Amino acid sequence: MLELLAIENYRSIKSVTLGLERLNVITGANGSGKSNLYRALRLLHDIIREGALSSLAMEGGLRAVIHAGKRSRGEPVTLKLGLRTSGVSFATDLGMPSPEQVQNFAIDLGIPIISDFPFDPVVKSELVWASELLRPSTTLVERRANSVRVRDADFKLVQAEWSVREAESMLATLADPSTAPELYALRESARGWRFLDYLRTDAAAPARLPSPATFTPVLPDDGSRLPAALATVQRIGQAGAFHDAIDAAFPGSRVSVEEDESGMAKIVMSQPGLARPLDARELSDGTLRMILLATALLSPRMPELLVLNEPEASLHPSLLPTLAGLIRRASEQTQVIVVTHSQSLVDGLRDDANVVELEKEAGATSIRGKLQFDGPLWVWPKR
Repeated sequence: MLELLAIENYRSIKSVTLGLERLNVITGANGSGKSNLYRALRLLHDIIREGALSSLAMEGGLRAVIHAGKRSRGEPVTLKLGLRTSGVSFATDLGMPSPEQVQNFAIDLGIPIISDFPFDPVVKSELVWASELLRPSTTLVERRANSVRVRDADFKLVQAEWSVREAESMLATLADPSTAPELYALRESARGWRFLDYLRTDAAAPARLPSPATFTPVLPDDGSRLPAALATVQRIGQAGAFHDAIDAAFPGSRVSVEEDESGMAKIVMSQPGLARPLDARELSDGTLRMILLATALLSPRMPELLVLNEPEASLHPSLLPTLAGLIRRASEQTQVIVVTHSQSLVDGLRDDANVVELEKEAGATSIRGKLQFDGPLWVWPKR
């Protein structure tokens, strides 16, 4: 389980260390930094899972995401991301190339240097350590610049046999699990995280289309193959819980899956007062989104971590108690993080959740009611 998330110098977040529990709700006013915290978690996930900084490049590079607050003269440009699981801690420190690297790179390309930070970020350091406290004796894997050291059979830190590049994480080139098992386990754990923030409900949404009726234990991130995923929930998952949720959200209604002779399936919804059921193409965006969320949250194969970004979007407030119930139910199977600005959803989850309210003061995001050094213990590794 993810126990702690640490972020420094990402967009509006100057420095935040966040303790996490089984069910977590991140809330706050518009502009308080909720989306930035969510994006930082996604960035950290991409670095651990893929080892590359491509998602950071898609945001415009380090210059576009670095905290815009004042820095002391000579203070290095740095973006730090870290986490603690029940087993290990991980931290990465991203920065700009040294002036010498920039100068040499520009000379090689035959181009002028037009700014102080013209090139992509590089990884300055990465560490994996055991326990809360970072000490030489708890360090398991250490990367400084392009050099990686790991523990050998005698628990001594020795030079790793694989090499790393400046612009990628050491996880990108880890090939042998036995060389750094803790690092490998961290990467595999991150591959079990799931982010739900792109469930399409527009007129051309994949969820409105029929799909082959095949075993689909996980609803795709864009909501495609919804009929197959719902059929899986109903046949081998939690059919009763799904029908109860739909009835609570839309009293007297029932959602089912119909198959034709070719094995293609479609979603149909029966509602009181209508002479025929409606198929997915006829449903409103909010109704379709509720069906998508219910299917995803009742999946028979839950991820290790489920992150929901503004799940209340396009839902009528009357549906939020049902959504809260589904989220609480999902948290019995997996760790859940909900990012929301809906007070009704927060209230529906508050009794069972770790509620974190963000606020922004002087351009920097912080946790309301907590001083800078409150919260879980976390110390950043030095470069």
